[in-house]
Amino acid sequence: MAAMEGKSASDVAAEIHEELEALQNARLDIAITGRSGAGKSSLVNALRGMADNEKDSAETGVTETTREVKEYPHPTMPKVTIWDLPGIGTPEFTAENYLKQVNFSRYDFFLIVAAGRFTEHDTQLAREIQKMKKKFYYVRTKIDLNITCEKRKENFNEFEILEKVRNNCCENLAKTGETSPRVFLMSRWDLGLYDFPLLLQSLEDDLDDLKRHALILATPIFSKEIMEKKKAALDALIWKLAVVSLFFGAVPVPGLSFACDLAILVGALIHFCKVFGLDEDSLRRLAAQVGKPVEELKSAIKNTPVVAEINTKLVIGLLSKSAVCATLTVIELVCDFVPVLGSIVGGISSFFTTLFMLRSFLQDVLIDATNVWAVARSSVGPSETAAMGSAISIPAVFDELRELKVSLDGKTLSDVAAEIQREMDLLENTVLDIAITGETGVGKSSLINALRGVDDGEKDAAETGVTQRTMNPERYSYPGFSKISIWDLPGIATTDFRPEDYLEKVNFSQYDFFIVVIAERFTLSYNKLIHEILKMKKKCYYIRSKVDCSLLAEQRKPNFNEEKTLQEIRNYCCSQLEAAGEPLGRVFLISSWHSDQYDFPSLMETLENELSHLKRHALILAMPAFSRENLRKKRAAIEGLIWKISLVSCCVGATPVPGLSFACNVAMLMKVMRDFCLAFGLDEDSLRSLAKRVDKSVDIFKSGIEKSPLDDDITTTYVIGCFSKSLVCRTLTLLELALDIVPVVSSLTGGGLSFVTTFYLLKSFLKDLEEDAENVYAKAAEPSDSEREMQYLA
Repeated sequence: MAAMEGKSASDVAAEIHEELEALQNARLDIAITGRSGAGKSSLVNALRGMADNEKDSAETGVTETTREVKEYPHPTMPKVTIWDLPGIGTPEFTAENYLKQVNFSRYDFFLIVAAGRFTEHDTQLAREIQKMKKKFYYVRTKIDLNITCEKRKENFNEFEILEKVRNNCCENLAKTGETSPRVFLMSRWDLGLYDFPLLLQSLEDDLDDLKRHALILATPIFSKEIMEKKKAALDALIWKLAVVSLFFGAVPVPGLSFACDLAILVGALIHFCKVFGLDEDSLRRLAAQVGKPVEELKSAIKNTPVVAEINTKLVIGLLSKSAVCATLTVIELVCDFVPVLGSIVGGISSFFTTLFMLRSFLQDVLIDATNVWAVARSSVGPSETAAMGSAISIPAVFDELRELKVSLDGKTLSDVAAEIQREMDLLENTVLDIAITGETGVGKSSLINALRGVDDGEKDAAETGVTQRTMNPERYSYPGFSKISIWDLPGIATTDFRPEDYLEKVNFSQYDFFIVVIAERFTLSYNKLIHEILKMKKKCYYIRSKVDCSLLAEQRKPNFNEEKTLQEIRNYCCSQLEAAGEPLGRVFLISSWHSDQYDFPSLMETLENELSHLKRHALILAMPAFSRENLRKKRAAIEGLIWKISLVSCCVGATPVPGLSFACNVAMLMKVMRDFCLAFGLDEDSLRSLAKRVDKSVDIFKSGIEKSPLDDDITTTYVIGCFSKSLVCRTLTLLELALDIVPVVSSLTGGGLSFVTTFYLLKSFLKDLEEDAENVYAKAAEPSDSEREMQYLA
């Protein structure tokens, strides 16, 4: 870090970010080769922590199973790949051509696997690898079987037998010209025995830093020593993660006086768990390998959450606890060590709290992994290892802070605010145009209404009916989001349809992508349309509509199976697309009346993933909240903006707030809060539309809104009232006094308090909105009176 002295905070953070990306993307390619039947595939599985009979494991058997180079990514470290090479010594693979056939140059090193006696094939392979100047390690497998056989003899001595096997291998390798032969004896069934730890140590010593890091994290857990190595490797990254989370994509944390990138932290915690085998898949694999119920292993996990439950909410809770530990240290060190860090709102606090949280979590993961390993081995119980490890080292934190002292230097707040304002303007003005086409009567207009969360009979709904309704492209905006539009294109397969000029006629270039709607059967018109769309190189998605009607018809047949019927429909559509020249076409089976069923959620997910950042953000906010998953996405999209909105509101057009000691742009916040309501469907129009769609009184939904106002009730008076009531205004006064030491923060009226209070207000408001929207969604999902009556009659 001394080399970074004098650099700006953003430069340092960028360098660290590049280093972390290099670690994350570091590739490690291990080639396993040797004679057929030597146990290569079993070793591939062992190195990946997998059983031989698992899904995605390397195939093993009594006959030759590897006839071509096969790639096996590590289950939790996909950049680490083990390559199972075909067995040497077969007619297809002779030693002299072997390395060229298996593309030797791509591998970082070779493991030559042998079982039993050293053969001419082993000698020839070792010589060829030496010619290519590649590193190789000789692994003598199935040593446990040799020991078992030898135990029957008188005067059995395990140590002597192991030495005899090792010396024999070394002598034969020396004959190939290998001056310092390395031989490792191992058993695939117990990596902790024999020479496997020595093999790993040799590999670590010979690899560069990036690949060594990848190897340590990917190594299956077979001892306490490997767990300590994993912890040390991750410990070295924690302060860097803390810095990067502070500078890249940081969002304010509810109830705390700083911002950080919660997504980075969520990813880090999940990564920690996977590295130590505490994710669901790893635990199931281990349970199968040791013949114990997975619940028995899970019972040993006392401190670490389930990976599936690691989300921003959990991270915020951990940060809140960590903040208590860090607060006194932060206040004490603001002046003494890194005064310039205060130029980032809550910078010191953010760094310390994130650092403490990650280190505490890693320590908990180590303890739980040790407990799980003990239960799996049935050697010691969980209680014997519960106190393992040491507390977080405060002096180490001080040392790291001293290293960063001269490196951190941020931009001016006005420059940052201006950049954020430009970004927000881009988001607000993003245009998204979706074209929907297909034959007349396939349900295009109904789909448009479903995508917009509008009932067919509503004002501004796309007109539906049994006759051709759409003669020219018609634009339908999302309610409350005028720049997000769906275009209902004229139907194909009409007398006016001419495929050669159809796209030009409907002005194809203005649309971001096409959705082609199909019902029942493909026709020649679809083939022609698809051909034209492909010629124009436009992104296209294919929807099989009215799938609920098809299922209803099929239910009358004996032996009806819904899943089988859906698969038949999908297969038919895919085969027809392939015949039309679209082999990679994606088909989504949907019902416009059930937007939470079949492939409708998958369609929305696909559209989001394939749009640019700005357009994805626009689509997420505009789409109707037809599921809890949608609500979660909306909240995540908005959360990414809150710290930016807070900073801009305190820098651009800020005016003093009556009765409070800071200024902000109240009019801006009023608009933002109204936009939040629209995104969650908590405005009068959205509620009435929902009520009509599910045949319920709008008052039922309003009764579920307990904390949030409707959008029309949000005025400047309401916003100021929220500030006045906010406890944070009183509780963060001490923080403002501490930050007065940092002059650059004082350039904001009211310093850090102005930013933090605005952030806290918006964060709390968003949380209340999500809870109320969930209540409304739950009431909408309940059966209506008419549905209950039908159920009763049935």
